[in-house]
Amino acid sequence: MTKVTSLCNPSLWVLNLLQAKKREISAFALLYALLIEAQTCPYERSGDIIGFKLSNNECLSFISVNNEGLRGSGDELEIYNDFCSTHFKGGHVARLEVGIAFPRSMQWLRNHTVIRVYSGVQLIGAELTQYEEEFGWFQIDERPFFNFQCSENPIRYATWLELPVSVVFRCVHPLKIAFQIFLYKYWSSAWIRDYSLKIEEDDKLFRQLTGYPKCRLLLIKNSGHISFTELQPCRDAKWSHFACRHYASMNCRRERLELCHSSNLFEGCRSFAYKTVQQPEAPYGYHCERDNNGPNCHCPCANSAWLQWSAWSSTCGIAERFRKGVVGNGTAEECDRHNSTCCHQMERKVYNISCSSYIFNTAIHILNDSCLNNGTITKHWQNGVFCKCPPLFTGAVCDTSNHCLTMFPFNQG
Repeated sequence: MTKVTSLCNPSLWVLNLLQAKKREISAFALLYALLIEAQTCPYERSGDIIGFKLSNNECLSFISVNNEGLRGSGDELEIYNDFCSTHFKGGHVARLEVGIAFPRSMQWLRNHTVIRVYSGVQLIGAELTQYEEEFGWFQIDERPFFNFQCSENPIRYATWLELPVSVVFRCVHPLKIAFQIFLYKYWSSAWIRDYSLKIEEDDKLFRQLTGYPKCRLLLIKNSGHISFTELQPCRDAKWSHFACRHYASMNCRRERLELCHSSNLFEGCRSFAYKTVQQPEAPYGYHCERDNNGPNCHCPCANSAWLQWSAWSSTCGIAERFRKGVVGNGTAEECDRHNSTCCHQMERKVYNISCSSYIFNTAIHILNDSCLNNGTITKHWQNGVFCKCPPLFTGAVCDTSNHCLTMFPFNQG
């Protein structure tokens, strides 16, 4: 006799619904855990770096100002941004006035009682009327925009763009439409609005005497208390750390195939084959564990008519390829349709050339191709390189013109 659940019993119906939701949540939690395990942040591999994972595939890494890797020219924002971009995947100095959800537990601070973090933003002391004249009009594609207005003090902060440090304003067209254009992003940070002091002169000495540029620090205590300091001259601010926001490094990941096969990795035939679907990203991504190819299996393929090898799965790092062998009186067509009528072989090799020798996310080999239009080869992070393009050029090797986003000076009369 079939048992029927009556929907007329509200309590039973609610209980079944809650159990179903619980199963959905558990499945989602498992999937999320698997995704997180596929990526690694620097603090998980390095005792010198503290930090935590953000809600997406990003990390926030706090670097001591005493780090031996800090070198280069420019001010602290440029030096820190250079460190972030060359040590971490897609790294830049974090703007900490932007909403970042800190973990409830402060265990990520480890043995630190309090850290004083450079916020990644500088307030510039300059009168904006000169910029209104300089940027009196511009065009996007073929459409010109005239007489937009700027307000508040400009700031400097690090961005994802090729130009690592930008001067930023909030500029609005009289129609109240906000614009974003190449080279200059017109935006203003909310936390600066209370401090929008106007400086009547743009003289460098005057700015020095009045204490510009100005910074504020983020105080993070192991008690869980997080607060900003007041604005102060950057030269007087004493911070202990700066923060890099960047992508997590991918761990090596392989897909297991239930496939009785022979291989150059072992003698005889085994039940499971593995295909690398994600290369480990140095220096923080974990390498794959040793394959568990399962128990021995029977594959009478000594006299098989082997079909052509597949292409190698990668041209750098770890690569695999597969081929099939026709068994008995079978045909190649039957072998393609039914794996059970075939024998299988897999080969794996590790190239001497690292994937880091290729321009990030392309098949362009950095040793064979050079950057065009005066672009320079730049280390992307410790697992890759890219072409750093001059203004108005973009593309993997700086081969694409961006003149549609050109700014034009305002010329009265």
